[in-house]
Amino acid sequence: MSRKHAHLDVEQLSEGNMLPLEVAWRWSGASLIAIFGLAAVFLVLAFMAGELIPENAFGEHTAPVKALLPVALIAVASRRLWCGLAGWKTESRAVIDGRSVTVTTKRWLKSHQWSEPLANYDGVRWQRYKIQTSTRDVPVTRDEQRFRHVIELVHPDEAKTIPLAVKTTGRRHVLEYLIERATTRGAARRSAHHAAESDLRPLWETLAASLGLPAIDARDGASEVRQAVDLDKSIRQMADEGSIAVDWNDNAPPPSLAVEQRGSADDPASQELHLTVHAASLPKPVFYILGGMGGFFLFLGVWNLEFRPVFAGLLLGGVAFGIWYLQRKNPNRIIITRKEVRHEDRLVQRRSFALPLCEIESIHVRDRDSELTNTRTLKLSGKELLLSTDRTERAMGAGLKDDELEWLRGYLVAAIAKA
Repeated sequence: MSRKHAHLDVEQLSEGNMLPLEVAWRWSGASLIAIFGLAAVFLVLAFMAGELIPENAFGEHTAPVKALLPVALIAVASRRLWCGLAGWKTESRAVIDGRSVTVTTKRWLKSHQWSEPLANYDGVRWQRYKIQTSTRDVPVTRDEQRFRHVIELVHPDEAKTIPLAVKTTGRRHVLEYLIERATTRGAARRSAHHAAESDLRPLWETLAASLGLPAIDARDGASEVRQAVDLDKSIRQMADEGSIAVDWNDNAPPPSLAVEQRGSADDPASQELHLTVHAASLPKPVFYILGGMGGFFLFLGVWNLEFRPVFAGLLLGGVAFGIWYLQRKNPNRIIITRKEVRHEDRLVQRRSFALPLCEIESIHVRDRDSELTNTRTLKLSGKELLLSTDRTERAMGAGLKDDELEWLRGYLVAAIAKA
């Protein structure tokens, strides 16, 4: 996942999001401060290198090292300074008129311009990168994590990809949750600086519709592509138009999902579909780590006949078993009525929600790790389903396997379309 545009400040110069669209971008102040700060650190190290290296640290090579190391550090600092100055004096501007994209880049006293047909672009892509913010007296918590969102006009040649908007928001649903719990000054402060991630969806969809290009959602480890004509349409609308498949899955439900039909056949309004998810939402590696550490300490205590390792092992094992038992005795439930889909999580109430069927625009499988880190190659948290509307996005199905999530996705789409 490229971070090419995440460090930029992007300004839309044209009014609204209609064509012709004009945007300008340059390096953000935070990026420039970081670059100049790093250059200053290298310069300080260069002047102190002689004092930091002990005498005879490298034997007969100590003198050459003391002579060459400051030169190398100054060269690195100079490179950083040049990059910072170049970024500070560089500004780009793009004009998109519906037929072509014209980009003008100014650096120092020089100017460079190039054009590309709009038809050569793949779509409007939405990406997200995790950042963290903190103050001196308040540490970063899970709810304080923030994200840098990049909406860009993507081209097969990455050098011709154009940033359209760069925004910073908090984690999904944190704003709503903090507003509900804002009983302290600290909670109110966190509410104030979190923006709703769902606010970016209308901007992303409007830009794609204005340009007549597909909208590409690349936030969750995979790209979900929606054509411009289908933007802002609900699943039910697309099903009525025949643009999506809504046939029921004839295969039996997976072992982790129990399906039950309730209500009277003579009263359609009373009919409901209840799905019980028999899967632990906590990532399995957490159980393995707690159980493994508990077993290790227990073995160590029994081997050495010491009470404290035995107690630690029983405690860790008890925590792992307790979490597993609570999740098994309180499975998540998905209820589909004629009007809405509800997700009930009795252990974590903030994960419960209800969405009107007429508002749900897409359901796709997302990688849970993508909200925690952008560079992790070892996927520990698994996947889940993400239900998207214009006003919010909510997740369900954590703990299910990939094939079970695909079955659940098809079942939900068919149920929503036929409700």
